[in-house]
Amino acid sequence: MANLLQKPTDPYDPAWVEYARQNPGLRRSLSAADAGDGGDGGDGGDGGEAIDLSTFVPEQFKDKDGSFKTADFRADYDALSSFKAQADEAAAALPKEAKDYAFAIPEGHQFPEGFDAELFKTVDENGNEIAFDPNTMIQADDPDLPLLQAAMHEHKADPALMGKIASILANRELRGVMDGMAKAEEEKGKLGTPAQAKARFDTIQRSLSAKLPANQVKEIMDGVVSADGLRGLETLLKPSTPPVSQGDTMKDFSDMKPIDRLMAGLSGRK
Repeated sequence: MANLLQKPTDPYDPAWVEYARQNPGLRRSLSAADAGDGGDGGDGGDGGEAIDLSTFVPEQFKDKDGSFKTADFRADYDALSSFKAQADEAAAALPKEAKDYAFAIPEGHQFPEGFDAELFKTVDENGNEIAFDPNTMIQADDPDLPLLQAAMHEHKADPALMGKIASILANRELRGVMDGMAKAEEEKGKLGTPAQAKARFDTIQRSLSAKLPANQVKEIMDGVVSADGLRGLETLLKPSTPPVSQGDTMKDFSDMKPIDRLMAGLSGRK
């Protein structure tokens, strides 16, 4: 049989469970500030109905001899209390409005496999090198962004999840760019050595620049994404023999002397 407990002094002490079991006539005060046994001012034996704690204490906190596992109960209570405190803290940290969910790449962003930061560096108008910023791969003014923010706010999602989503979307765009760059290098390889490929591109650009405004030249050159595309431009810009006049080709040569036929043919090539 379990040893009898001394009456607890803390009104929230889990030992009250075992103490009440050992003292079935006990009625605790409803006031948390009153650590006494009840309103009778005595030993609780006022004839009140005894409380059978075994009817509501979970089986996991009952021992074989009928006593209660107060230490286990306290440990479970402390864990639950800690969990609630953490949940309350997390809830307090949630954005108050949907628009406050920041759509940005978080620190420590992990780039996709094969990413080379050197290939993505740019220069400003003064020639200063600019490191690649992954935030350029997400669209901060995306028309669907408010819908995503509203869903995050509705489900009380951790704000850090928004950053993870931004990272995923940025890497998806990066992989597309990386695949495009790899394909471009493959196509350039079909045009000869790197120096030969560059020379052919430069020749086309000079030819176009002599005929078109700079903005149109840029659009055309940006549209060249394959070796066949460049070859097509080379063919179009290549000087050719003037076409024969249609008027001359429609002449009837059947009754003409050979010398007259020859002279007529040559006249059509002027």
